[in-house]
Amino acid sequence: MYPKNKRDIIIFLFMLICVSLAGELKIHPFDGAFAQFQVSLGSPVFLLFILSIHNASFTFIGVCMGIFVVIFRAAIDIYTGGINFGQAVWLHVATFFYYFVYAGFFSIPKFNHVCIYDKALQIAGWSILAEVAASVAELSATC
Repeated sequence: MYPKNKRDIIIFLFMLICVSLAGELKIHPFDGAFAQFQVSLGSPVFLLFILSIHNASFTFIGVCMGIFVVIFRAAIDIYTGGINFGQAVWLHVATFFYYFVYAGFFSIPKFNHVCIYDKALQIAGWSILAEVAASVAELSATC
């Protein structure tokens, strides 16, 4: 369920930091009700880490990543905007659903980590579907 060996634990902790930072490089393509929605570098970086961690469930990774990103962004808002923790978390809670659905989507196919290069097109296809599903989940949670 969770990373058990030292290599996977280090990659997991590095993932939490790198994906959070990469997610801050973002573009907001919509206005109005969907103004919170963003496109960022967090997704491709997250995909690379998902494929690198061998001994952890994708659901566990998605839950941890979602919680960490929400807290990370809330902390930035608290530091820069002077709002309280509850408001800051509420602003970013939809992001949790993005990472949860994105990682959970990769638990559907059974990718063998040994032959990851042989399944590059399958992984690319699943990442596109995961991106769309995760974006829909985030937009649904925003409303």
